[in-house]
Amino acid sequence: MLAKGWQQVPAVQQRDLVQLVSALPFIPTRQGLKQPDQAYMPNVSLFEDLATTVLPSDAPIKGNMERLLLALGVRRHVELQLVFTRLLGAGDWSHVQLVRYLVTVQETLSPAEKDRLRQTRWLPREGEAKVEQPAGADGVQPKPKTVRYKAADLYEPTEPLRELGLPLVDWADSPSKWRPGSEEGASPPLTLAPLYRLQGLMRCSPSRSKTSVRPRPAARPAR
Repeated sequence: MLAKGWQQVPAVQQRDLVQLVSALPFIPTRQGLKQPDQAYMPNVSLFEDLATTVLPSDAPIKGNMERLLLALGVRRHVELQLVFTRLLGAGDWSHVQLVRYLVTVQETLSPAEKDRLRQTRWLPREGEAKVEQPAGADGVQPKPKTVRYKAADLYEPTEPLRELGLPLVDWADSPSKWRPGSEEGASPPLTLAPLYRLQGLMRCSPSRSKTSVRPRPAARPAR
């Protein structure tokens, strides 16, 4: 009932209703009833144990129902902290796979998540060896640690920047070659260009990045 008439509800009342139910576990999911911000849309399949939304009738979630769930705060992607912890932290994913995932969800990231992505050290540097870790009290030798950097501390892995000796993001594990300036940064085609803005990855040498754009000369008056 609410889904059918949601678009006709005044915006002020929509906000009041969302605030009223935000802490209530009433969204039906495969993990039982959840609060809106603990539930995910059905197409979010990054982890098998996610509380993805499912209607009791198993009807597809689309149209008015989809708009209502999104307005209530049901998530359209897995929050970045969970991705970093469960995938990068556990070693199940490489940073290349994470970039591919970010490309698919970049339009749904909140400003706070985008800022977190810029501030997080998660990209390895090309050619840098892993750091050996000392054995624990049980004598077990941990896996070597990968040193990671913020995107703003690295440059895209192109040959001209490599020849300058600049620190480059490690792209050696990718099945596809880095293609600078292209909107087909990988195969299958992915729109990687917005990730420069999203992550802060540098695309030119320091001298060029500090060079201001010269204004065009004024047109000469006609004689």
